[in-house]
Amino acid sequence: MLPTITRPTGTIEIVTDLDTLNQSRELSKKLEQLETEPTSGLTEKELSTRAGNAKKLRKDLEQVVRTIREHTLILEVRGLNASMWEQLVAANTSMEDGQPKQDMLALIRDAVTHMATGAHMQPTPDEPLEFNEAELSGLLDQMPDSQLVSMMPIVQQLNTPAVSLPKA
Repeated sequence: MLPTITRPTGTIEIVTDLDTLNQSRELSKKLEQLETEPTSGLTEKELSTRAGNAKKLRKDLEQVVRTIREHTLILEVRGLNASMWEQLVAANTSMEDGQPKQDMLALIRDAVTHMATGAHMQPTPDEPLEFNEAELSGLLDQMPDSQLVSMMPIVQQLNTPAVSLPKA
């Protein structure tokens, strides 16, 4: 009996609560600013107040991060076969002034839609979510460009697998 071919797999994290994500960035920025301010010349009371403020910001940030994790979708993905990947690349490439122009965001959306093999929310890995390609495509259409772009490394990595061993 012949062995089976196992294509590369990975996961993509999709934060679904973008307001809370923005709140975490703001808190993180405030904490960083507070911690980088000079302390020379401050009194003991001022240093204590600053430390208390930093402690409160850290506690608030930890709570916000917990909320973000509760609203994070983990998408399980598997690399496409080469012909499917090439079809998606071709479908999202056009010619402008004799130069190829690729719609990277559309390529990511199309690829992830075809690569998805399962999903669950981060806090409940043992509870798979049921979905179809249309639902996933709709979710990806709602995402901000920055979140889509962050998926590109895993999409590229899984769709350009090694086919031979490197030379030692």
